[in-house]
Amino acid sequence: MIEKGVFVAPVPLGLVGLWTTVLFWPNSIEFLGLTFTPWTILTVVALAFYVYKSIPSSMNLAPLVEAELTRLRQHSQPQHQPELSTAHLFPISAESRPASKDIRVLTYNLYLRPPFINSNGNDWKNERLHEFIKLLPEYDVVCLQEVFALGSRRQDKLVKAARQQGFHVVKCIPPPFLSLKFIDAGVLIRSRFPVVECDGHIYTSGHQIDFYASKQVIYAKVEISPARFVHIFTTHMQASYYENEDHVNVKNDSIRYTQVQEMIDFARKKVGADAQSPIILSGDFNAPAREEPHDGTRSSRVYIEMMDLIRSTFSDHHVSDALHESVGEHPVTYGDVIFDVATGARRPRELVLTNTADYCCQLCIDYMIWLAPRNNDSSIEPVRLVPNSTRVEPFFIDPTIGPYKFDQLSDHYGISSVLRA
Repeated sequence: MIEKGVFVAPVPLGLVGLWTTVLFWPNSIEFLGLTFTPWTILTVVALAFYVYKSIPSSMNLAPLVEAELTRLRQHSQPQHQPELSTAHLFPISAESRPASKDIRVLTYNLYLRPPFINSNGNDWKNERLHEFIKLLPEYDVVCLQEVFALGSRRQDKLVKAARQQGFHVVKCIPPPFLSLKFIDAGVLIRSRFPVVECDGHIYTSGHQIDFYASKQVIYAKVEISPARFVHIFTTHMQASYYENEDHVNVKNDSIRYTQVQEMIDFARKKVGADAQSPIILSGDFNAPAREEPHDGTRSSRVYIEMMDLIRSTFSDHHVSDALHESVGEHPVTYGDVIFDVATGARRPRELVLTNTADYCCQLCIDYMIWLAPRNNDSSIEPVRLVPNSTRVEPFFIDPTIGPYKFDQLSDHYGISSVLRA
């Protein structure tokens, strides 16, 4: 789907159902014959802000109405596809192509949640996005999570920056029409190379706040050079929370395992019989790879089951956890610590963005999984992962660049790999 011209701010009718629910939520307040709750006020303010930011006051509404009707007709079809940015309409200049045969790939949860949602009072979304955009030219393929469109123009700003640099951008499937899943998935794929095919799959279930999000996996078939492709997938899966009771997280874990199955089945369908091209499964899986928080050398049961499932589905590919193979353990990607050698004490590495309940959790939940063809019958040499090139990217902030109160770009670390064509 390619959109040009005015920006259309879709507000799915599923919001009506949510508003009705929160309007009569228990512990509500009666005033002047009306029922109010904090969620009611928050929802109304968020909607007003969304409309204000999305539609300039000078805009002629007639084109908006026609565009919205066209959008609804398109979304009423049984199959949806992610949006491919108009960046692909413009030729990529020679200057924007990689100078060498090395291709840098990044996956990163950027932690740009909708307005009014933060962990510690302020998470400095605009400032962090401003700094991250400066890093975009350093990578040839970027897979992003938690770059939400709901309620702000931050996702638009990021996509616009990519377009100006001549990149292709694959956006997620919009929230379903007439659904309570009114929050977009917030996942993107940006590529320096042409995207010849894109698609997405919205997961069938979610729990807690994720119930209202259109969490999904998106796909881009990237043409590195003529007839040489890489199948790229990125996702953000169901979360579990330390403040939950055990039985709640048991359900979250079960849903996430179902989402892993759906992602793998979707990837198998999209790749089809192509046993000659490599595959990347990336993103914030929210599946802890470590058996114990303080020990990255032992793999959790969840991780082992997930990797076994991927290997059994893609028997025509060699499956590897690129980060684990590079560093020999499961490094922390969320909730890192600073270790005091003298006292043996651990304290949180990051205090501004991370949820206080997650301090020192030392999780490895972000992934760059590489699937290499086992047999290459083609005369064209496939793209390869450079051994030991995958690493954690903390994206710490240089304190000299500005008066920021945060010291890293996200509550997560990124993961980067180098491919060679």
